[in-house]
Amino acid sequence: MKFNVGLSQTAIDAIEASPDLFDQTSWFSPGEECGTAHCWYGWCLVLEGHDFRELSFNSEVLALAESTIGLHPYGKKFRRITDGSNTIDDIKFYHAKLAAGESIEFDRFGYDVDGFNEAGYNFEGWDTLGYDRDGYNENGMTREGKLAEADYCRAEYYRSVSTGAERS
Repeated sequence: MKFNVGLSQTAIDAIEASPDLFDQTSWFSPGEECGTAHCWYGWCLVLEGHDFRELSFNSEVLALAESTIGLHPYGKKFRRITDGSNTIDDIKFYHAKLAAGESIEFDRFGYDVDGFNEAGYNFEGWDTLGYDRDGYNENGMTREGKLAEADYCRAEYYRSVSTGAERS
């Protein structure tokens, strides 16, 4: 299965020529001029001659992904390039990477489809287990379950306040 570079570029060209007929949030949606706006993938299907009015929302539309653009409909590449929040610049970025045979595991900002960067941290600096870049969770505990020394007194105080015990 090979990415259909030509079809993707034709869809990008169509989007750039008629930006008012581009709606990445829906395969096909009402537009202003010809009556229908399409997302990038919707444009690919229409340019391949598929009549969107004859396609059911998910099953038939997704079934055409491999034969039209060469991407598995449930794969990360398809999920990445068809994401509803993509701008035309995002799509052009992914198109260029796929055309060059490169991975599109990470977006233009360096985050994967689950929101984590190559080092394993999200935009806010937390990893998938809830630890920050210094190795502490939001309670100041290390991965080994130890309290950070600088926070020991503060944690003891909060523990005593929450239990109602007097602080010595």
